[in-house]
Order: sequence, then C-alpha cells, then structure tokens
Amino acid sequence: MAGKITKYLLKKSSYLLLLCLGYYPILKAQEKVNFEFSFLTEREGLSNNRILCMLKDSDGFLWIGTIDGLNRYDGSHFVVFKTNHKDTTTLANNAVHALCEDKDGNIWAATEDGISYYSKKTNKFQNFKKLNGQKFARCSQIICDKNGDIWFVSGDGLFHLSKKTRKIRSLFQNPANINSISSNDIFSLKEYASENSIWIATATGVNYVDINSEQFYNATNNPAKYPFLNNHEINILTINDDKLIFADYTQSKIIVAGLRDKK
Repeated sequence: MAGKITKYLLKKSSYLLLLCLGYYPILKAQEKVNFEFSFLTEREGLSNNRILCMLKDSDGFLWIGTIDGLNRYDGSHFVVFKTNHKDTTTLANNAVHALCEDKDGNIWAATEDGISYYSKKTNKFQNFKKLNGQKFARCSQIICDKNGDIWFVSGDGLFHLSKKTRKIRSLFQNPANINSISSNDIFSLKEYASENSIWIATATGVNYVDINSEQFYNATNNPAKYPFLNNHEINILTINDDKLIFADYTQSKIIVAGLRDKK
C-alpha cells in the first residue's frame, strides 16, 4: 500500500511541477501579477463539480469535461452536453476524460465509452465506440495533430483515426517488431509539430512516433541518438518550446531534455 501511495503522490506532484514549468516563462516576464479568482460550480450551471479535463478553443469558449457531462462556457453561461441513448448524435458517454480541438475548430472528446467528435456547424456528435466489433475500453487521452488526424488512448493501447477516411487503426506493441511502440500502458501524449512527431509517456519509457510514417522510436530503436530515451516508467510529459519535460518514476525525478540536442 505504501508503494502505491508514494507512486500516487509522485504522479500528482509531477503534474503540478510540469504545470508550473509550463507557465514559468509567462510569470517570469511579468514583474507584477494580479490574479482575480471566481468559482464555477453546479450552482452556476456546471454539470458536475468533479472536473476531469479542460480546453479553451480558438473561439474563446472554455470546454470542461466532468464525470457527468461536457460543458461549454462562454464567460457567462453554460451549455451542457450529455448522452441520450435514444439519439446517436449525442455525446458517447457522460464521463469525459480528455479534449482536443482539430484544425477546423471542432472538438474531440475521449470518454468512458469511446471518442466523440462535435461539429460546431451541426451542433451534433459523431461517435466512435468500436473497432472491428470490439468496444473501446475507457479512452483517457486524445490529441488532434496538425494534419487534422486524431490520436487517442484506450485501456488497450494507442489508436490513430484518419480524419479524411474516418478509419481507425490500432498501434499496439508488437514484441517481434522493433519499430512498434514499447508498451501499451500509456500515460500521456504530446505533439511536437515542428518535427511532425508525437511524444508518448509509457510504462517502459518515452516513445515518439513520426506522424506520417507511423514509425515508433524508443530506447530500443533510437537512430536520432537521444540520450534520455530509456526503459523507465514515465508518468507524464509535456513540451515547452523545444524542450521535453517528463517525470521519470523509476528514478523519481523530473527530466528536462532538449529535443534538438542529440549525441
């Protein structure tokens, strides 16, 4: 039990530290910062006080995923989106774990029961709940890349959805293939658009995948000679400018690595 608690605390502290590192350049540039706080709860119209994710879109709306509904906030009022099992154009599931905005300004949600695409033009959802007849387990991560494609994580591993064809492919670990991802246990995804890649925190190290070729690189397959690639458990990662920042649970430390720095 003590080990589980320690791991939990490390993950929580890692999230906080990475958040602080992400905002540090902004705060440093300002000599004096005045913050004004207000509270948004169920009393103000939020569907549930247990918030799982947030996203500010290109139109200025704040999207809030909770355990019981997706919320859109315009600064004054909430619009709540929920599942209606009699209407297939509603949200896939009320528990929304992650959000992203595609290059056309539409919203994608990773839910407890697949992923949902929200069209701002039609005000309706299109849901993706299965692949080859198999239901997706809980979808915990989702990102929209610069090409408009979607990458998401379920309990089974990593998936890629082509926005053009609307087809989904699984990108699972294959021990016989050195070019596959090193683990299906994935904790975090982040796009590095300047090099057309996605960086992935897994139970067996940092991986990155070339968006165009879907070729994976990690400690086993490291042609770029990144010195920080190893087989340690990585809880979370983020990218700030050209720096990769990640929490190495195995070594109990935060690592900041230049993505343009190679051996």
